Amino acid sequence: MPKFPVSRMQSPGVLAGALLAGFFLSGCVTHHYHQGPPTRVVYAPPASAAHGSVHRHGDVVLVFDQGWQGYAVRGYDNYYFYRERFYRWRGGRWERARSMRGPWAWIGQSALPPSLHRHRLHQEQLAAARREHKREAIHERHEDRREAVEDRHDAIREHRDERHEAIAEHRDERHEAVAEHRDERHEAVAEHRDERHEAIAERHDERNEAIAERHDERREQARARYQRRKAKAEDEDEQAAAQPDGESSERDGE
Repeated sequence: MPKFPVSRMQSPGVLAGALLAGFFLSGCVTHHYHQGPPTRVVYAPPASAAHGSVHRHGDVVLVFDQGWQGYAVRGYDNYYFYRERFYRWRGGRWERARSMRGPWAWIGQSALPPSLHRHRLHQEQLAAARREHKREAIHERHEDRREAVEDRHDAIREHRDERHEAIAEHRDERHEAVAEHRDERHEAVAEHRDERHEAIAERHDERNEAIAERHDERREQARARYQRRKAKAEDEDEQAAAQPDGESSERDGE
C-alpha cells in the first residue's frame, strides 16, 4: 500500500480520507517495483598502514609494504597497488590499470610510484639470493646424499671384503684341514704298509728259518743215517775179518 507524506498543515480528516482512497485504489491498481542488484561499493585501502597489514580490495587481497609505501597483490607475482592504480612488471616493462581485469597500458619509470622500481629490483635480488640459497641447499643435500651413498657403498664394499676375507680364511682353513687329514691318512697308510711289509718280512724270515731248520734237521738225519750205515758197514767188515776162511768161503758160496 502506498504511503503519502503527511504535512503538518493537513487536518486529521483530510488524512483519513486520503488513506481510505488509497486503500480502495490499491485493490484495482498493481504497482511494480523494479529493484536491481545492490550496488557494490569498493573502498580504496588506506594510503599508509602497518607493515604486513592485509586489506581486501575487490576480488584481491593487498598486503602493505612499508619499504616503498605501497601494496603487493597476494598470489600474483610482480603485481602492485598504489593509490587506486594497479601496476605490474611483465615482459620487461611496466603496465598500469585501474583494475586487475585491465585494460593495461604501458608506462615509463617516470610514471611509477616512488621507489617501486627500486623495490622490484631489490625483490629480484632477494629472489635471486633465495634461488641461489635454494640451489646451494639443493647442492648441499645432493652432496650429503652423495656422501651418504658413497659411505653406504664403502660400507657395502667393506662388508663384502670382510666376507670375502672370512670366506678365504675359511677356505684356507678347510684346505689346511683337508691337507692335514690327507697327510695323516697318507702317514697312516704308509705306517700300515710298513707294518704290513714288516709283518710279511717277518713271516718270510720265519718261514726261511723254519725251512732252514728243516733242512738242517734233514741234513742231520741224513748224516746220522750215513753214520749208522757206515758204522754198520764197519762192524760187518770187522766181523767178516774175524771169521775163519771157511766160513767166509761158505758165506761167499752162499
